[in-house]
Amino acid sequence: MSNKAIKSWISEVSNGKSIFVASRLKKIHPLNDRIVRKLVCIDKIEYIWVGHDRIRASSELRTEGSRKIPITKPGHPTAIGLDLLIDIPYKTVQFYEIASAEKGNGEIMLKAVLEALDSDWKVVIVMDFSMGFWGVMAERYEKVVVM
Repeated sequence: MSNKAIKSWISEVSNGKSIFVASRLKKIHPLNDRIVRKLVCIDKIEYIWVGHDRIRASSELRTEGSRKIPITKPGHPTAIGLDLLIDIPYKTVQFYEIASAEKGNGEIMLKAVLEALDSDWKVVIVMDFSMGFWGVMAERYEKVVVM
């Protein structure tokens, strides 16, 4: 994909949301495409950043110089967002961070990611500081594995 193709992809999938793509990224992986297409359908999500093996999405944005970074910090008082690490060889998506200032949005974001995954992929939670959220999600969704 050329820079022009990336811009065209953003225009096609954005659904009125702001999408940023890592400058070194030359091609959007099909899984990243599917995840982004699901995330833009979530009303609260306004900003999405796409890298080779990472996607960040949030209702709020912070800037560091010229970089625009969706806020995904757990416990943030107002942000609703997620930070995903995508491991294509192992067919896993790790929820590195998730912020849900309003009850119910965590599961909405999880369902969007699950809907984008092929049947042989898993959602992996390596460090669970959620005080029970991921345990409940693992009981509800067989693709969610808490390590």
